[in-house]
Amino acid sequence: MRVVLHIGHSKAGSSSIQRFLIDNQAALLERGVATAGKDFEFSNEAEIRRPPNFWLEDKAKDPESAGAGIREALEKASQDRRVKIAVISAETLGRRERAALFEGMADRFDLKVLHYVRRQDAWIYAAWKQWQVKAGLTLEEWVEQCLNRTTPDYEGIWSAWTQSAIPEEAYEMVWLNEKTLTGGDLLTDFCARAGIDGDGLARPGRINPGFDPALMEVFQRAPFLFEGPHDNVVYRYLEDRLPEEAFVSGRMPFPLAKAVMDSFRESNETLRRRFAPDVDHDALFGLEPPADESGESDIDRLYRAMGYVLHLMANEKRGKNPAR
Repeated sequence: MRVVLHIGHSKAGSSSIQRFLIDNQAALLERGVATAGKDFEFSNEAEIRRPPNFWLEDKAKDPESAGAGIREALEKASQDRRVKIAVISAETLGRRERAALFEGMADRFDLKVLHYVRRQDAWIYAAWKQWQVKAGLTLEEWVEQCLNRTTPDYEGIWSAWTQSAIPEEAYEMVWLNEKTLTGGDLLTDFCARAGIDGDGLARPGRINPGFDPALMEVFQRAPFLFEGPHDNVVYRYLEDRLPEEAFVSGRMPFPLAKAVMDSFRESNETLRRRFAPDVDHDALFGLEPPADESGESDIDRLYRAMGYVLHLMANEKRGKNPAR
C-alpha cells in the first residue's frame, strides 16, 4: 500500500488539499484512496470531517505511543483490499520533530512525503494575516521575529525527514509556482504526485482569501475583534459579505520583502538545485520593485475601510446577505 504524507506547509494550500479530500471522500474510496480522519482512522463509514492535526498534536506528547498508533492505523487500512493509497494530510507533520513518528515505516509501506511551500515573503505575510495580526503585531515586528528564528525553515524540515525517517527519494518539496506545479495547478499536481485519479472530482472554492491592506491595518490596530489566533469569526463574516474588490493577494512592502528573500537566498538556492533544477532562481524567488508603492496615504486606506463598513450596513438594511 502506498502511504502519502502531505506535511503542509501551513499557508501553502493545505486547506485546499484537505477540503478536496474531505469533499470527495466517497468518490476517492471508490478509486482506492482512503484518507486519515480527525481521530486518525481510515474509516470507510465515518466522515473525515477534518484532518488529524489535533490527534497528532495530542499523541506526539508520547512519540513512541504515537508512532505505534500510526502504524496500527496504517496496518488496518492495508487490510482493506479496496485501499491502494492511504493519505495523511496534516500541517503539524511539517514540524521537524514529527519525522520521528514515521521512522522505519518506509520498510513496510511505499512511503511518499509531499511538502508544498511558498516563497518566504509570501508565507510570512500569509501567516501574519492568519495569526499574528490578531494579537496586534505589526508586519514589521513579525518579519523581524521570523528572520531571527529562520522561519519558515524549509531546509531544516527536509533534513529532518530524510535523515531520520525516509529515503531521500521519497521526499518531494514543491514550490507554489506555476513553473513547478503540474499543469500550473495545486490540486492537479497533488493528485499526479500522489498517484490519485482526480478526474471529475469536486474542487473547493475560495479558501482563506487575502484582504485589502486597508482592512489588514484595521485588524492589526483592533485586536479586540479576535478571541485568539485561531478565531476566524470576523474573517468568515466578511468573506461572506464583502464585495469582490475587498479580496486581494496581499504582499509585504518591497523593502521588507527584499530583506526576507535576501536572508533566505542561500537556503533557497540549495533547495532549488535539489527540487527544481530546471527552474531559474529568479523565476521562483525574484523581486521587482513596484512602479509606485507610496501613492496611497493612511487616510486613503481609512476611507476605503469605512466604505466597506458602510457597504455591510447598507446591505444589512436592505435585507441582503450575499453569502458565497
